[in-house]
Amino acid sequence: MKTLLSLLTLILFKQALIAQYQIYTDQANLSAQRVIQTREGGFLMAAMEFCYTPEVVAVEGCTYAMYVIKTNAQGDTSWTNRLTYFTQFGPKISLYENDDDGFTLMAMTNQSFVCEGRYVGVSGFKQIQIFNLSPKGNLINEVRIPDNCQLTLQDVIKVGNNQWAVMAYYERPLFSDDEPEGRLFIMDHQGETLTQLTFPNETFKGGKLIEGDSAEFMMMYVDEDGVLHLQGYDSQLNLLNESWNTEVPNSCLTQALIKTDAKLLSNGDIGFLCHELSAAEDNLQFFRFDDNFNLLSSPTHNLISPTNFIENSEGSLMIASTDGNELMGFNIQLNYFDLMGNFLSASVITQSENEMPEQLIRTSSGGFAMAGSVNCCNYGTSIGPSNSFLWIKNPEITTDFTAEEKISVAVFPNPADSYMMIQIEDRNLLANEYEVCLYSPTGILLSHQALSSELSPLSLRDLAPSMYMYTISRKSVLIKRGKLIKR
Repeated sequence: MKTLLSLLTLILFKQALIAQYQIYTDQANLSAQRVIQTREGGFLMAAMEFCYTPEVVAVEGCTYAMYVIKTNAQGDTSWTNRLTYFTQFGPKISLYENDDDGFTLMAMTNQSFVCEGRYVGVSGFKQIQIFNLSPKGNLINEVRIPDNCQLTLQDVIKVGNNQWAVMAYYERPLFSDDEPEGRLFIMDHQGETLTQLTFPNETFKGGKLIEGDSAEFMMMYVDEDGVLHLQGYDSQLNLLNESWNTEVPNSCLTQALIKTDAKLLSNGDIGFLCHELSAAEDNLQFFRFDDNFNLLSSPTHNLISPTNFIENSEGSLMIASTDGNELMGFNIQLNYFDLMGNFLSASVITQSENEMPEQLIRTSSGGFAMAGSVNCCNYGTSIGPSNSFLWIKNPEITTDFTAEEKISVAVFPNPADSYMMIQIEDRNLLANEYEVCLYSPTGILLSHQALSSELSPLSLRDLAPSMYMYTISRKSVLIKRGKLIKR
């Protein structure tokens, strides 16, 4: 474990944060990390483990596992567990905290079993594997569904007390003439199906489930004709509403290999991210729909190994990726977009390791956490050895100001031409105890100036028209940050 305090200065233009960066070492190769924040403020992270031959090739036939790590709020390890697990497919790991403070893990695996009376050999067919853990990480039970044929997991969300909505599609053997069918079902954490809907001839391409109000949720997917569907359900799978959109341009959604993400934005719109896995450029498309499922925007971008997206506390979208430097090792790249999906800025965080971010989550404190893998060597390949990392960024908390202090800071005009003015209403204002810093869109410090009066100008004459970031601090403690447009 180590703390990289230098990261703080690199993204100060975006958020004043206290950073904890931890590497969790293990003698295996870990990838496909997923992380959640638990109710007490700590984190639960899981990763797929597979064996390797360092700097050569992966070893065939060796044991696979699911490696689980529980931490406190600072990222220090509370307990770990290594669960027997095998897959040759993308694991689609989902993590949940149960109402009894235990945990449920769902993933896609493949096993040998009988399907339609015929034995399926070594590679097996896809199944959903469920692990139930105690609050201390002990394995309580393990379930695999179905016990016949193939069920391919698309997405899972929690919809009630120890209940989940599961989106998958069911297939019979390859030698069968039967078409696959989509399945949406409510399941408890013991693997029992409580209620179920079937969708003939659907594979739920790009399918995602979106959390809504209470126990309601939405399901998005592309049908075989390329039409994008949106359906709303309650926890009993009663259909609440249904829409579809035929105006989506010929784009990422029509490609064969895609990864998607979807969320309800703070203004009630829906954000839908599509990553084309085989594209060399313009591989990322962000769709924004209003609450009537009308398409508002669909910009494209080029990012290397992008994660999911989150909406941060400043009202912009954030995606982590890598800078793709295969010769020197991958660096983390933080990418910021407005709510329409238009690019705002990016910052590359250079580390001594080779980090590959896998997932971003919002934290209860208003910051964010990032999980991924650290590959010490073999740049440009997933062959190990690699470990897991967790990067926690929490807003800075200060008690420097008492309740009696009345401090108000205003920045105007915005947009601005030659100057921006900083007005401070502080009855105990002392000369030079306030400071303003101005940053470029890529996080480079352009200027800093002490503020010695209640109204102070900051010159913008030498700056090109663009968007800039500013921070205002008192006694080195951040009290305001924001964006400024120079006309």
